[in-house]
Amino acid sequence: MIAFERRGFRAVSNEPFAGGRKHYSASTKALQIELRFTTYMDCGRIDDPVRPEIDNARLQFLKPRLRGTLTEMVDRWCRI
Repeated sequence: MIAFERRGFRAVSNEPFAGGRKHYSASTKALQIELRFTTYMDCGRIDDPVRPEIDNARLQFLKPRLRGTLTEMVDRWCRI
């Protein structure tokens, strides 16, 4: 979570999907990353009955932040 917070993402653990791990054995480790749609979509017409569109400017801003976050996480795991 620290890697996400370091790049300005709001990160939580087991919220709002608390208890999702109960379907797995205690030895199972899993990572689920959910990006809120406002991070990469144009929400200017969110209440209109049309399909929301990806906002390329938001996506371009997101890509290096997300890439850096995931790289940091993988680098940390590989040292363990």
